[in-house]
Amino acid sequence: MHGICQFYSTLSDAQNSSGHQPMPFEIEFGVFCKSDICFFHHNEICPNSPWFCSQHRKNNEVGYLQAWFSEKEPSDKCLSTCIGLGRMALEQCPSDKHLRRLVGELSPGKCRELAIKFGLEVNEWENFEYQFQFQIPDDLKFVAIQFCRGKSRDFTFRMLVRVLEKLELSHHLLCKVLRDVKPDVSGIPEDTLNSPPSNKVLLDLSNHIGNSTMQLAIELDIDSTTIQQIQYKHKTKLLEQTKEILQIWSKKQHPKPTLLLLIKALHRIGKMGSLRGLRF
Repeated sequence: MHGICQFYSTLSDAQNSSGHQPMPFEIEFGVFCKSDICFFHHNEICPNSPWFCSQHRKNNEVGYLQAWFSEKEPSDKCLSTCIGLGRMALEQCPSDKHLRRLVGELSPGKCRELAIKFGLEVNEWENFEYQFQFQIPDDLKFVAIQFCRGKSRDFTFRMLVRVLEKLELSHHLLCKVLRDVKPDVSGIPEDTLNSPPSNKVLLDLSNHIGNSTMQLAIELDIDSTTIQQIQYKHKTKLLEQTKEILQIWSKKQHPKPTLLLLIKALHRIGKMGSLRGLRF
């Protein structure tokens, strides 16, 4: 949406000298009302209340639209009007990225409780602790919950909501898992952000990822099998692991490997500082 606004602003004379760009259009929702589609401004949505169409004298349920719209706006936390994930999202199976982001919000102790609630045996958790004793805690937490997903026939966001509630954790953690992020990219031209980073940038970046290679690989949509193969191939050579991960990602066809996607991944794993000094 932000990109569309910028595009339309370039076609308009409305931009003033202060650099402020007015919204070139209004965001409206459409709902089936009687035999027609009626539209209303998104600001008219009231939490937990239907939208009343004055033309057809009919109440329309619109809570799902508010939930959908809130997911599209980058934000650090849910608005007071957020009702959680919508029905369609709840029925989805969380991806590796979703699981990685979720466990990143939990302490090892809470993650252990979560995993055991999903059926992980205590000895299995202890095995993972031994296996990942020399890696960062987020690697251990991710692999444990990923293992739980693999054991379940019906691992969905709805199941996660139920277990989080049993552990007295907010289900809004899942909103954050699905929400987009908006890292600080000021000073970087938009054309550069939407282009693949150069091999030199990837090589320089490799030196600053440290032991967060697995976390970065997951955020870049590298599949688990490939990650495991690279870890086995390079064993304790973290730099070589990172180099190969970034090279594999740079050759992906979809989604296009842009600098912006890379920056968002670094933002999510807390490695924005690794961009310091790099020239794009």
